[in-house]
Amino acid sequence: MIALLPLAQQQEAIAAGRITPEGLLAATLDRARRFAEFRAYAALASPTAFAPGPLTGAVLAVKGNIPVAGLPHTEGSAAFRGRIARADADAVARLRGAGAVVAGMATLSELAMYAAENPVEPMGLNPWDPARTAGGSSTGCGVAVALGLASLGLGTDSGGSVRNPALHGGVVGFKPSLGAWGYGGVPVYAPSLDTLGLIGRRVDCVARGAAVLGTAEAPAAPCLLVPQALVDGACDAPTRALFAAALARLREAGMALVVAAVPGWAAADAACGVISLAEGGAALGRLPGDAPIGAHLRARIMAAARLPGPARPGRRRSAPRHGRWIAPPFPACWSRRAPMPAGRRPPGCGRPWPRRGRKPAPRMPRRRWRWAAT
Repeated sequence: MIALLPLAQQQEAIAAGRITPEGLLAATLDRARRFAEFRAYAALASPTAFAPGPLTGAVLAVKGNIPVAGLPHTEGSAAFRGRIARADADAVARLRGAGAVVAGMATLSELAMYAAENPVEPMGLNPWDPARTAGGSSTGCGVAVALGLASLGLGTDSGGSVRNPALHGGVVGFKPSLGAWGYGGVPVYAPSLDTLGLIGRRVDCVARGAAVLGTAEAPAAPCLLVPQALVDGACDAPTRALFAAALARLREAGMALVVAAVPGWAAADAACGVISLAEGGAALGRLPGDAPIGAHLRARIMAAARLPGPARPGRRRSAPRHGRWIAPPFPACWSRRAPMPAGRRPPGCGRPWPRRGRKPAPRMPRRRWRWAAT
């Protein structure tokens, strides 16, 4: 089935003349209709022609909080039911300009603030076991890619909302550094944390889309930082075994792994939680008082109001310190790998990794690091 192939192989089939881009789109949309019970999409788009470019043949699922001209832009909420986007978000325009075609608007948690259910627009079901969660809040994007209903999924991620659905669907989720991709046109609820993100069937699928949005190719021999102590402390035995097997495969593929203890990880995680609650609650509080939003969002407004006044500014001022904790003294590492259980926020809300040759800040004693390249 052509729709289940990774993007690179789909483009090879197009180049070889085995299928046309329009035929691929038709097959993908037909599959989306046949698998509608998995609720990947809230609305399907009408077929359009592909433009020539590096993403010709790519069928795109777009999270419902990202506007696509002419399609519903409800953000999964009754507060915006019936709203139609007048223009593409900047990222959608760039992907379309590179040759991608939008298949439809993917389901999500209400206003992209994660919850297990969305009674307004029911969220996607896990493609491997519908009785289990499919993650969120970019739920439909993960389901669509996993089931072959899209080549790529464009979502948003503040606390795992792209990476979580990807791991539940057994596909690849990528969140770039904060501000790396243009966020123009997308509603902002947590400006200190909000980013776009991509989901694909394989790493090279995501890399093709990321290159269009502004992320350069990874180093030829990348290295991964592995916070093993955190994994051991947070995960059960089956998860640890799966994690170890994944690391073994990476090692066999020639990737360098650096095992490190990150002493400030929990504090950074907590700081991100406070920032997310405060900024999200403030944004929700600006909606009309009678806006028809879910009870969990009303509860979020009340929880944010109970935060001490200095809570958010204090956590934001602490971000550089957390960044120094997280940025280790091995600048060859450009990525981190850790499992992300459903419902847990991802670690880190500090600065990007240090540029090559930069030493850690003086306040971060070298003796606090325990690391070993494997």
